Amino acid sequence: MGFKDKDPNHHREIPPCNISLDNKKIEQVSQFDYLGSLITSDVRSEKEIKRRIAIAKKAFETHRKTLTNKNFSIETRERFIQCYSWSTLMYSCEN
Repeated sequence: MGFKDKDPNHHREIPPCNISLDNKKIEQVSQFDYLGSLITSDVRSEKEIKRRIAIAKKAFETHRKTLTNKNFSIETRERFIQCYSWSTLMYSCEN
């Protein structure tokens, strides 16, 4: 796909598809989860990014007592954050 939209706020209408398998029509959806990633019909990443940030925040909140415990060194707390929050946020991301 070499087409790049000049207006980043412009969302193109996705035409409906008529796909059947064993004479049963396959439902067309606007978004779905695939291998832990949110795939949307507009092929944009905003929803996926917001979703991952929310999941990482939840992971942080779940481990807040450990992550903010002053009895652990700052280095240990940073490793906990990398383990619990960053790994959740960056799961399946490519460089």
